[in-house]
Amino acid sequence: MPPAKKRRVAAAAAAAELADSTIITTNDNSSLINNKLLQQHRQALDTLLQTVDQLSSNIASENNNKVDDDNLSESILTSSLALANLKSLQRQIALQVETQANESKEQRAKVEECSLMLENLTYERNYLQREIGSLEGWKADELEKMAWAELGQSNNESRESGEEDVVMGDATSTGDNTNNIITTAEDAINTYLLRTNTNNNTNNNNNNVVDHRNPTNHTKILQKLQSDIQTRSTLVTQLSQSKLKLTELQKKRDELSGFLTRQIPKKLDELEKGAESLNSFFGLHGVWSDVLRVEKRSGMEKDDDDNADDDLNKKKVETANMLINRPSFDRSRRFQLAKSNLSSPLYVLYVQLAGYKDAWASLDKVGECDDGNTSNVLGGYLGASGMDVTIEKATESDWRVVLSLSISGIIPLEVASTFGKAAGSTNSRSASPTPGQSLLSVVFSYDNEDGVVYASVDADGSKDVGEGLLDSLFPDDDGSTLPNVSLSLLKDEEDEDEAESDEGESSNVAMDNTAEEKSTENKKGKAYYWCQVLSGLNFPPPSIETDVVTDKAEKDTPFQIQICTKAVMRQLLRRIRARQTLSSMVVFLGRRGQLANPIPIHPKMKRDNASSNAPTLKAKLQSWSKEEDMKRYVATIKRKSATLKASVTISDNYPAEPPVWSLQSEDGSVGAASSLQSNNDNSKTDVLFDASLHRIECHVNQDLDKFVCEDVEATYDWILIHQLADIVSCWDEMMSAKEEGNANKSKGHERIRKGKDRKLVGFGEKSPFFLYRNGL
Repeated sequence: MPPAKKRRVAAAAAAAELADSTIITTNDNSSLINNKLLQQHRQALDTLLQTVDQLSSNIASENNNKVDDDNLSESILTSSLALANLKSLQRQIALQVETQANESKEQRAKVEECSLMLENLTYERNYLQREIGSLEGWKADELEKMAWAELGQSNNESRESGEEDVVMGDATSTGDNTNNIITTAEDAINTYLLRTNTNNNTNNNNNNVVDHRNPTNHTKILQKLQSDIQTRSTLVTQLSQSKLKLTELQKKRDELSGFLTRQIPKKLDELEKGAESLNSFFGLHGVWSDVLRVEKRSGMEKDDDDNADDDLNKKKVETANMLINRPSFDRSRRFQLAKSNLSSPLYVLYVQLAGYKDAWASLDKVGECDDGNTSNVLGGYLGASGMDVTIEKATESDWRVVLSLSISGIIPLEVASTFGKAAGSTNSRSASPTPGQSLLSVVFSYDNEDGVVYASVDADGSKDVGEGLLDSLFPDDDGSTLPNVSLSLLKDEEDEDEAESDEGESSNVAMDNTAEEKSTENKKGKAYYWCQVLSGLNFPPPSIETDVVTDKAEKDTPFQIQICTKAVMRQLLRRIRARQTLSSMVVFLGRRGQLANPIPIHPKMKRDNASSNAPTLKAKLQSWSKEEDMKRYVATIKRKSATLKASVTISDNYPAEPPVWSLQSEDGSVGAASSLQSNNDNSKTDVLFDASLHRIECHVNQDLDKFVCEDVEATYDWILIHQLADIVSCWDEMMSAKEEGNANKSKGHERIRKGKDRKLVGFGEKSPFFLYRNGL
């Protein structure tokens, strides 16, 4: 054991070393400090225990051996130093524990804060997952429409293929390289945003690259959308500028139209008022008519060498006559009245008809002859005396346009001279005359609901004359359907809805309503397409519904008449002239009967030497009758004891649709070709079929050009009576040939010839058209 002094020095050195080590460890890591403090505490405690043991042993030895006091005091001093060191270490440990406790508290607070943040992040993650799940089923309708619109395709294709609604879910690729057609909304959106076609990609990686939901494509998509937005904004700016320019142009147009609609008519009214006295002077002064008659007389006496002077004088006379028919102030007032009361379509129609009437009247005055009769009305403008265009008031707010025509002025003179007073006084649908009928009116009205112009005929209260008069003036224009197809379909749907809603009503009320609708329809007339054209209404022409055409000639586009006022008047006057001529012929044949022989024909179809060379016919027309409630007439022809019945069916569109004749002899044999079609054996002959009658039938029903003169249009109206005259002559020839054959057979002059060797008579030699056909 070292001496006490050395032990004190070692204790001091140890204490200093411990102090230094404590200071050093304080600056180290907290865990190392704690370990070192605990180790030093154990060492100091061990030193203290050793010192106490040594001190106790020293005290015991002192009691026994009486040891020195220096050793005892040194042990006490060492114990005291170890005890002090132990207290110091305990204090440091206590401070360190306090520091660790504070740090633990702070860490616990941080842990709690992090736990709360973790809970918030977890909640937000769950919320975003739910939002993502809900957005996966979102329908991108607007983006889909934009994509289809930009690609120029319709999304009806995808809907028809079974994809009713394209859902914004995960895109799937079909992997078909051969089909480049875009069929799904996903492909359309990808193509629009990325300008690629996903159908051309064969693997999922490429599909993810071109998918608009891929985050790597968001920058490119934003650039695409921003570029489109900028382009659209530029277009919107240009559109607004164009609208401003359009507004300015419309303002200028309104100013100019105001000048044209207000200022110019006002000035024209002032001019017409100022020139009214001059118009009266030119109209009442007779020098112009006298000059015209003198010029015409001198023109008949002059030679062909003076044609130049005649043309100059003629122009002067025509100018003078035009002055007589200058528009008067009364005409302007009529136009103003029509404009203020008529709807726009009816006003356009009124202007068309009034202008045509004035033009015809002016040209008619220019071509006036000495006897007051007009020249050929079939050339140039068509018209008749008594033609007028007026407006009348149907109700308080409904005005109509009325076109009046004089029937007596339309009928040619040869009809009245040939058939007598029956001409112009009857109609083609009745065999009895209607005395006093001379005026026919065509009434035009406009329906705001249907948006079309209706036309009807008023023939002084006679329903037969106006029935079907305006039907099919032009091909396939019978007025059975509305030209305005959209309004017609809408009206049909409304009628169906009303019919379904009124199913519970009684049948009597329904019948009354139907009768009322029919009477209203008959009152308004029919909506013909030519009425809409003359009224300025632009509707598509009526469709032509035909069966399968096998003839090459029928496949070609048929000739169509250009609809205009002149063409309408020409067709209308043709229809009236044809119906009245037909009516006159029917009444003449039915009234005269046997006295109608010989059957008259048109003067233009006769030749100068026809009367001298015409053979005498033994066949005569016995009677002419009409079957009840049918458009069919029966002519009875007799020759000695033989009788022939000729039946004819007349169409409403006569003579555009010529009459069809059928013949039947007294023994029941007919000339219809249908009896041969049922007999396939040529060796057998149907007893009811007569080849001679069949030949006559084919002749009168097919050789129509033999009964008309192409240069004279009025001869087409006489085709019925021309056919009848030819039937009488041909049947007379046929019966004469039979009588001669029977006489020769009985005398035995020659053998009977059959088949192709039989001797044919000169067919039609006794016909009144024979000389005309052969140019004799």
